[in-house]
Amino acid sequence: VIYDEATLTILHVAERFGGSIWDMTALRGDAEEVELLCACADGSWYHFQLVRKQGKFQLSLVQVLPKIVGAHRALAVTVCGKLIVGSDDCGNIVAWPITDKGSR
Repeated sequence: VIYDEATLTILHVAERFGGSIWDMTALRGDAEEVELLCACADGSWYHFQLVRKQGKFQLSLVQVLPKIVGAHRALAVTVCGKLIVGSDDCGNIVAWPITDKGSR
């Protein structure tokens, strides 16, 4: 759910993906378009794009970065230089290169 920060009214309700979000960071963005990375309870990392068009927000799934076999939850995600770096509940640390269109 996306809320207006001034009025706290709902601007957009998106389909649910991946369960609870344990961590979230912005890959890149401005006032009109933001790319978000989320570490989720299903063990995967999700890459979303949030776009404002004609005053309304649209959230779309760009891609899912798959979980590591044996892990239950993705716990953290961050951007470090030209890499997306994540960790999970089994102690794995994973990294993906950032491309011009996001991650791979």
